[in-house]
Amino acid sequence: PDSSKDGCVCLQFPTFDDPTPTTQIYMAVGETINMPCNATGSPSPSISLKKQTTVPRRGRRSRDKRNFLILNGRYTITNAVTMDFGTYVCTATNGLGSVSKQIEIVKGVVPNIAKQPQSSTNNIGSTVQFRCVNTGVPSPTVTWYRNGKAIGVDSRHQFSSNGEILTISNLQTTDSGTIECQASNAVGVTTSREAVLTVA
Repeated sequence: PDSSKDGCVCLQFPTFDDPTPTTQIYMAVGETINMPCNATGSPSPSISLKKQTTVPRRGRRSRDKRNFLILNGRYTITNAVTMDFGTYVCTATNGLGSVSKQIEIVKGVVPNIAKQPQSSTNNIGSTVQFRCVNTGVPSPTVTWYRNGKAIGVDSRHQFSSNGEILTISNLQTTDSGTIECQASNAVGVTTSREAVLTVA
């Protein structure tokens, strides 16, 4: 416990470093992830992590073969398998009381680009669309690139369908080059093959 200059003992109820009541984390099979269970208090709280009725074994595999480690006071899942996904309850306890929070470990899926942008030859002044239909968990964010540089929204460049469709209007010869899309989420990034835009 901490003591002030006048000799009193300062007590503090347990609080989590991340006070969010429910934390949702996406991860893929085989990954390692740290569980945000760190807490402070005075006296220093003890921390436990439970999934249903299962309590992780310190520094080794539990009977159900989940891989839990406690490293520097932090719970870690190593080499995640399907049974690791689910809801956990993290509890911090000291002499003043206890506080709990939920951690939802959700199976993430690396983005997959199901429909790639296609090469296109167009006339000056015309309009062209490129598609980047994708799947993934959580839903991917799409970024478009021309000649390796990110494309932003302006009077001639518009995105629709959550970024899956790029529309370029009033084409100019300077628009010619390679077009590609990148789909990214919490568990990975996937880049499409290059499409060639020719404006003549």
